[in-house]
Amino acid sequence: MQRVVTIGGGTGHFAVLEGLKNRAELTAIVTSFDSGGSSGKLREEFGTLPFGDLRRCLVALSDSEQLMRDLFEYRYSENGSLQNHVFGNIFMLTLVKVTGSYESAIEELGKILAIKGKVLPCTLEDKINLCAELDNGKIVKGEDKVGQYKLHYNLEIKRVFLEPQPDAYKKAVKEIQEADKIVIGPGSLYTSIIPNLLVRGIPEAIKQSQGKKIYVVNIMTEHGETDNFTASKYVSEISKYLGDGLHYVIVNTEIAPEDLKKLYEEEYKYQVEADIENLKSANYEVVIGDFLRHSNLLRHDKDKLAKAILDI
Repeated sequence: MQRVVTIGGGTGHFAVLEGLKNRAELTAIVTSFDSGGSSGKLREEFGTLPFGDLRRCLVALSDSEQLMRDLFEYRYSENGSLQNHVFGNIFMLTLVKVTGSYESAIEELGKILAIKGKVLPCTLEDKINLCAELDNGKIVKGEDKVGQYKLHYNLEIKRVFLEPQPDAYKKAVKEIQEADKIVIGPGSLYTSIIPNLLVRGIPEAIKQSQGKKIYVVNIMTEHGETDNFTASKYVSEISKYLGDGLHYVIVNTEIAPEDLKKLYEEEYKYQVEADIENLKSANYEVVIGDFLRHSNLLRHDKDKLAKAILDI
């Protein structure tokens, strides 16, 4: 069975993990710099690493019954102190307190959810902030504020960086070094994908690994982060951290249904243009095809995506 390391965060990462579960020996490596929502509130109040992306990956790899998966994804909607909190985040916080460490909490929740594979943070260092420098030189601090500020002032993101810069979790580095394949993306470029590559030791491990390096391009642009980005623009941003380390690029070329596209366009989100020739001219092996999930949301189809990854 192939040893596959996935790097990222968010909904796109979830689809990759669900598709590859039971088909590969999996390790998910995710960011831990959330500053908004339930994760951000718990981080601010209790000083722990954020739980959101880690929890979602654990749920994606879970082999337990659907009720357990739903339980750890449940968000409280009622007015009160728990409003907008996720049960799984609160449970993970409790596990940290009981077991005495973030590592142990992840391991124990993995047992409870009977996961197939491993989930690791890219770093165990806390109090790390994701920052963005915009075109006018303004520095925005906090993962949840990056897109908001950019939208308000209609500026481009010049670069993102971590403050202070952390060292990679050694177990994550080891998994990358020993992988047969390393899959990066899909996901929010500046707040889910690139933050992993800003951690000292992660890009070096990827470049030195003998495994095949694969980047999965988003299906849709993200308003506030990647407005007007084509497939080659996503890849060029990733390449700033990996140089010529990428080998393969997976790009969806199927056109989404017009009614669905219109719904997204109302929110200024557009289907990513698959500018294949630009990618080929940069000497990437490009894997193209229909990777759309046909539903009321524009997402990658987990099975189509998994097949493309395993066939490389």
